[in-house]
Amino acid sequence: METDAKTEFTSRTSREAVNRVVNSKGFESVSLVLILISLVTFVVETIPAVEAQYDAAFSAAETIILALFTAEYILRLYASDGGIRYAKSAWGIIDLITILPFYLALGGFDGRPVRTFRLVRLFRLMKLGRNFSGAILRIRVGWQLAKEELIFALTGSLMVIFVSSVFIYFFERTAQPEAFGSVPDALWWAVVTFTTVGYGDATPITDGGKMFSFVVLLTALIMVGVPAGIVASALSMARETEAAENWSVEFQQEIAEEHQRLKNLEEKVEELLAQGNHKRAKQKLAYFMWKRALINPHEDSRQIYSTENLKPEHLWDLRQEEFERRIQELEDGEA
Repeated sequence: METDAKTEFTSRTSREAVNRVVNSKGFESVSLVLILISLVTFVVETIPAVEAQYDAAFSAAETIILALFTAEYILRLYASDGGIRYAKSAWGIIDLITILPFYLALGGFDGRPVRTFRLVRLFRLMKLGRNFSGAILRIRVGWQLAKEELIFALTGSLMVIFVSSVFIYFFERTAQPEAFGSVPDALWWAVVTFTTVGYGDATPITDGGKMFSFVVLLTALIMVGVPAGIVASALSMARETEAAENWSVEFQQEIAEEHQRLKNLEEKVEELLAQGNHKRAKQKLAYFMWKRALINPHEDSRQIYSTENLKPEHLWDLRQEEFERRIQELEDGEA
């Protein structure tokens, strides 16, 4: 029984050690370098002249890289609790797709196109810096704040594109049946015009079509700018919310530290009073009162978060009055 417990503890400890390694910045950096090398060789390998000359070198490099990717996948499976959670995760599936084409190629399957899935693994860079994770969180908060407005703007844009394609169809179908012979054909012009791309492969030539194109372009300029403003405002609000939350946490921690200092002073004053040393207790009480006064200016701000946080301050007031009374009694007794 003891041996089984020791074995389980050793296994868990080793898994934790491997987990720290595979999630370290150094390991992620090495993995990133391998991904970049693999993608570069994949691109260069598509050049016929280069592939014919260095085919053996490319094959050797691919074998080494895939062996390292396979080792990484096995390590991550081992580091995960039982390996099931990692294998079912999005990154686990991507990692499996990364190495699977190589082994399928051994059976004659050409897996080179699937190598581009390694590019998705570049998103692991987000784990290397806290700024990226913070940006993702702000985007998520911004989406929650502005999703109704963005959905409305998207729906309105699609409606304008559809209505524009119908109108331009009636304006241009006779003059240009090859470009505007149907509403689906006109839909491409509406998309290009609304997004202000203007490829020029289909342009109105009738007076009505040209005037209508001007209206669509003005509408597009207005409607395309609306989502940009909504997104900017939502991200700004998300950043302000994050800053307020961070300030709240820091402020509460600062207040907690001040209360701990007051607690220590209270215990010291109590100790001096128990010894009958009212002079030293009076000196410490003055320091206690000064520390106590530091918290007073923050009372209004603290009410934003919780009025319960004010309760300890009332207790400090009571303790201060009690200490003053006891010191006065000691002084009166000496007199």
